[in-house]
Amino acid sequence: MRRARGFTLIELLVALAVAILLITVAVPGFTGLLARQQVAADVNQIASAFQLARSEAIKQRREVQVSVEVQPNERGWTIEVREGDTLVRRVTGGGKNVSFTPDEVEVTYGPLGMAEGKGCPCELAIEPVGSGAGEPRIIKISKAGGLTIEDDKDA
Repeated sequence: MRRARGFTLIELLVALAVAILLITVAVPGFTGLLARQQVAADVNQIASAFQLARSEAIKQRREVQVSVEVQPNERGWTIEVREGDTLVRRVTGGGKNVSFTPDEVEVTYGPLGMAEGKGCPCELAIEPVGSGAGEPRIIKISKAGGLTIEDDKDA
């Protein structure tokens, strides 16, 4: 007599229950990871725009303005780098998983790379939204024009 090969219904149900249990444990951790990655990407893009503006100001020996504006409905942001009336770069990003404090930052880099503007030296805190999503990251711009990125726990 030949034995039938394969799995019984009970074995399949147990395997399915274990898979569902693993998924319910892993999904919250995965969403936190996605939020932290979004914050890292936003911080890098914003820091890149500030560094571009400073280097253009030094290179061109002219004032270059950077403005970061948060769009409240979409929880995204827009960066504009301007040299006089000329738009050098415009970048939008962000999403529903990230919040910003304050809503608007404006910095003008002078010909020597020094930062001027509303509230300079200034800080821009970017944090993931949701419980357990992670610590905020802070972009700090000094009067000398230098840029540092810190985790909130480092501050």
